[in-house]
Amino acid sequence: MSDKDPPFSSQDLREQLRTYPAAGKYLVGFSGGADSTALLAALHEQRAHFEAAIEAIHFNHGLQAESDSWQQHCQQFCSERGIPLTCHALEMSAKIANLESRARQLRYRYLDAHVDEGTLYLTAHNADDRAETFLINALRGSGLDGLASIPEIRVLGKGYVARPLLEFSHASLRAYLTGKGIGWLEDPSNQDSAMDRNFIRLEVLPLLESRWPAARQTLARTARHVRTATAMLEKLVTQQARLDDYDELFLPMEALHSLGLDAAGLVLRAWLRRQGAPPLPEARLEEFLGQVASAASDAQCETAWSDCTLRLFREELHLLAPGESPECPRLDWNGRPSLDLGPQLGTLQVRGGIDAIPDHWAVGSRQPGGTIQLHPDGPRRKLKKVFQELPIPPWQRQSIPVLYRDDEPVAVGDWLMAPHFAAWLAESELEYRWEPLNRELRQTRKRCHHVKARRPA
Repeated sequence: MSDKDPPFSSQDLREQLRTYPAAGKYLVGFSGGADSTALLAALHEQRAHFEAAIEAIHFNHGLQAESDSWQQHCQQFCSERGIPLTCHALEMSAKIANLESRARQLRYRYLDAHVDEGTLYLTAHNADDRAETFLINALRGSGLDGLASIPEIRVLGKGYVARPLLEFSHASLRAYLTGKGIGWLEDPSNQDSAMDRNFIRLEVLPLLESRWPAARQTLARTARHVRTATAMLEKLVTQQARLDDYDELFLPMEALHSLGLDAAGLVLRAWLRRQGAPPLPEARLEEFLGQVASAASDAQCETAWSDCTLRLFREELHLLAPGESPECPRLDWNGRPSLDLGPQLGTLQVRGGIDAIPDHWAVGSRQPGGTIQLHPDGPRRKLKKVFQELPIPPWQRQSIPVLYRDDEPVAVGDWLMAPHFAAWLAESELEYRWEPLNRELRQTRKRCHHVKARRPA
């Protein structure tokens, strides 16, 4: 720790947390490394000053031979202090490009579905992380949002994600732990300079500090200044484009149509920041806006970066991540009135006075050639055509559960039902309901119900 690094104490953390929205629960992302250990230990040390509950979550990436022992370390650390800990295994593969980005997406996808209202998810990003991110993004030619580096707080699901340690260096956090006699884990992959961030940390910053000793602090301070300026610019852009009037899950093209290319780019970047997406490279941004301006169909309009994809569907922009809309599994549904479809697709339920589901029910995605009758005297219609008419983006269509009875489609989602199936539910005083966990699928379900309500019977 250099002389210019401010020392860290648990009181500093307490004061920082007071500047955030009131929380009913603090949930700490706990890897067992020095930074997250310092965060959780300091929070626990100040527990008497908080009304909010304190919990931790450990994500097991399964990429290292030591992954399970790291999880055991975190479990023991929390057990000794009486801190409730949730451990969640991520489906990762060492063959995936950009592992860091993929792991981040999986973590936040899980958190987005599970963070309750009033929860502050706390991460241990520090001043070193802010300086490294600023330098990496500058070398990639990022715009202001990239140079602004790591945001201190943003919306996450029904709660917030906050980073209260951004003013403190990694060295000061280690010094705090050493002074308390608290141990931590060392991840050997942090020494692999083949990874961009590690190369910056291990090779570039030490060289800069040999000439400019305060390089890390200066870069972090510059990133903070850019963040402040970006926030002011975003406020102005948000007001001009009326972003607060739109649903956060998609951006109507009407927010961009009246603006020039530069202003449209600022609006799109502001919206992506609200979504928590990594900065969109300038060249990709310009190319995509050009596609949108001249496209004859939605299929022509998309761009991909950092495992994210931006697509146009029915005059709305949607942000996608890998695996965001998994295929609905083919499952026989015999027995209990609730059927689990998986961590993103949620559950199908039959509510009311029923103890068991009749035989010969099954659930799955739409099958080629499938048809359904939607009106008592009407013809059978191809499911493909039905899906195209609904406000379901093409990339979500394999996620929508179709209910089959004796191999015959009788329900799409929980908004379209064959007459005989709907009549059976009504006569039995039952409700058929789909409750997806994925927020985009929740929104699609809501919109499909809205379309159904506006259609004549």
